[in-house]
Amino acid sequence: MKIAFVTYGFGLGGTDRVCCHLAQGFHDMGDEVTILACARGGKGEPALRDIIKGGPPVAFLTNRKWGHRQAQKIMSMLAYIRWLRRERPDFVVATGNNICRFTALGFRLAGMKRTSRLIIKTTNPVLRPRKSLAEKIRRRAFGRAFLDASAVLTLSEEESLLLARTFPKSATQFRAVYNPYLTAAFEQDPAEGHVNEGSSSWDDKKTVMLAVGRLHHQKNYPRMLRAFAALIQAGRSNLTLRISGDGPDREAIIRLIQKLNIAENVELLGYTNDVRGLMAAADVLLLSSDYEGLPAVAIEALACNCPVISTNCFPMAKTLLGSLPRCIVVDEGSTEAFTAALTQWLDGARERPSLRPYALRYSTPSAIQSHRAAILESSL
Repeated sequence: MKIAFVTYGFGLGGTDRVCCHLAQGFHDMGDEVTILACARGGKGEPALRDIIKGGPPVAFLTNRKWGHRQAQKIMSMLAYIRWLRRERPDFVVATGNNICRFTALGFRLAGMKRTSRLIIKTTNPVLRPRKSLAEKIRRRAFGRAFLDASAVLTLSEEESLLLARTFPKSATQFRAVYNPYLTAAFEQDPAEGHVNEGSSSWDDKKTVMLAVGRLHHQKNYPRMLRAFAALIQAGRSNLTLRISGDGPDREAIIRLIQKLNIAENVELLGYTNDVRGLMAAADVLLLSSDYEGLPAVAIEALACNCPVISTNCFPMAKTLLGSLPRCIVVDEGSTEAFTAALTQWLDGARERPSLRPYALRYSTPSAIQSHRAAILESSL
């Protein structure tokens, strides 16, 4: 089949990485695949191009940067419509929330519905608690896009059920799929590497906590840092917090670390490709986000037998983590609640649990088969 994966660009977020893994996987199965991108020159482009090296081509819809995402999309629209009319793919896949409405609008304007299928993938919660006019407009725009889609792929059954209730006209379109979160490195059995079941880097001198993700307000690092600072102030000086990632909030985070007087206990590592190595050396992964779709770092941590302490920031947080040993889901969004969860974890058993089996369904081959089955089902 002929398929186009539409993305905004090659950034540092998980959505763009997943897009490349899917595109490469479909290409390896013999499909004619193209990645369509609105913008070139993203910070993650070198690493993401390695994923698709020798695989599917990338068509940049514009070579110029227009400064703002919405302006970039507007200036890419005509090229996108022309590409669709010229190439006539069997399937057009919007790979995330931030490109969903762009993909659907261009699909509609190009008159593709008679010959092609639109597939929309949601990667963050579509429904947000805010009740502002802007949120009502946003929700209506998603609803209009869903009407054009042959299938809407979600990251959990919980999300599918919620969206089906909210958008009843599209209720039959929602299908849960597994995301390709585990690369070949994570698919390796821990017994074959340095991530060993039953072992821990935790000793009497140092406990290593890890956070991985963009330095962006969505991740709410201030909540994490203030909770961590409360532990230090309570006399737990044997703690280290490592933060791997980069983004627009870096300077604000540095200022907060200095203000909280925890600079000696926090390591800002910047962007790194060796996430598995960091998780192997960590005792626990911290996730303090306000919202997520299904965070890749949580799955990757489980594959490394690294426990996760997370806010209740994604629809299946409790389903995925709630019953797992040494993992904690924080219901309340306050700093105090996150501090209490960290304290509870520190006071618990020191043995590294066996968590890997819960992550294996998110291996790249399994996820590609899941997506391919859902996409092909939409054409029946």
